[in-house]
Amino acid sequence: MPLFRLDPLPDRLDDPCWTTSRLRSACVIEASTPTEARRRACGYFTLPCGAPQGLGQPWLEEALVTATELAAAPLQSPEFASQPCASA
Repeated sequence: MPLFRLDPLPDRLDDPCWTTSRLRSACVIEASTPTEARRRACGYFTLPCGAPQGLGQPWLEEALVTATELAAAPLQSPEFASQPCASA
């Protein structure tokens, strides 16, 4: 299965949506598509209390996070999340 690196855009880390995530840095996610990688990141890193009303999930927003397919597994990654129990 492909790996995707998700990178929060530094100039958008002040967006209120980030209050819903326990991770605000790059991560590598195993998924079949960029959309699935974003959904998995959302599942891994969303705070248990959920999003306050009206706030979206930052990992799903292309304006907040880029998704790049990696050609090979990184030797060192900021965060590797291939299982739902990944730590942040």
